[in-house]
Amino acid sequence: MVVTKSLALAPAFTTLAPTQIPADARGYFRIGSVMVDVTRMNPSLEFGASEMVSTTADVVTFLDALLGGKLTSQTAIKQMRTLHDAGSGMGYGLGLRAFPLPCGDTVYGHSGGA
Repeated sequence: MVVTKSLALAPAFTTLAPTQIPADARGYFRIGSVMVDVTRMNPSLEFGASEMVSTTADVVTFLDALLGGKLTSQTAIKQMRTLHDAGSGMGYGLGLRAFPLPCGDTVYGHSGGA
């Protein structure tokens, strides 16, 4: 929790039951061509095995600090940004994944999977 304190992030929590997720937070997953509301699904069943719940603003703050070199070395960031083919046109680095968008741009992040 040193990172959350040093970046002044709001208290994140782990969920024990879907009812603990704030009512205004929604989660969606694409199944075929349909977006399905998966808010009540326990996050450990799929992508986020550690079940950490946070705010989008804090996730942005964390990623800005991480990729801006405030939390790790430039060598580690270079390894994260050195992408290898992960199939389906996606590249994967050390904990960082590239997601190509239909408009031609690429965004970087992590799905939460291990």
